[in-house]
Amino acid sequence: SIESKESEYVNEMLSYTKVGEYEDIPINDNFKIVLWGKSVEVMWPLCKQLNREIETISAAISTEGYTIEITNKLATKGIGNMYVVEKLLNQTAEQAVHIGDSMNDFSVVDFMDLVAMENAPESLKSRAKYVGPHYKEGGFAKIIDLMVD
Repeated sequence: SIESKESEYVNEMLSYTKVGEYEDIPINDNFKIVLWGKSVEVMWPLCKQLNREIETISAAISTEGYTIEITNKLATKGIGNMYVVEKLLNQTAEQAVHIGDSMNDFSVVDFMDLVAMENAPESLKSRAKYVGPHYKEGGFAKIIDLMVD
C-alpha cells in the first residue's frame, strides 16, 4: 500500500548511524554528518578548519552555532535548489528565491536570491538580498505573503 511505502521511506530518511571512531563513519557520495558542541566559540573555528582542510566537503554552522552540518561538497542547498528549479520545475534562478536562517543556507547565494530571516547570523544576512522578520514572529508566512502579492 501507499501508506506502508511512505512509512518505509520516512523511516529510511530518519535513520542514522551512531559511530564511536572516525574510521567507522560511512562516507560515500551521499552523506550528512552532524556534530553537536557545547560552545559556539569552539564550533565556529572547527567549521572553518574543516572547510579549509577537507576540500571534498561542505561544513556549515546551524542551530545558533552549536552544530556543524557536513555534507559532500556537491550536496549543498544551493546545488539542490538549482536542480529542483531548473530540472524539475523547468524554471530559472531569477524565478526562484530561497528563505533561510542558518549558515547551511549560505550556499544558495551563488545560485539565486536569498531571503534571510531576522534571526539568521549576521554573516548570512549580509549576503541576503532581503532580510525578513524573525521566524518566531511568523516571518516565513509574512515573506510568502509579500511575494504572492
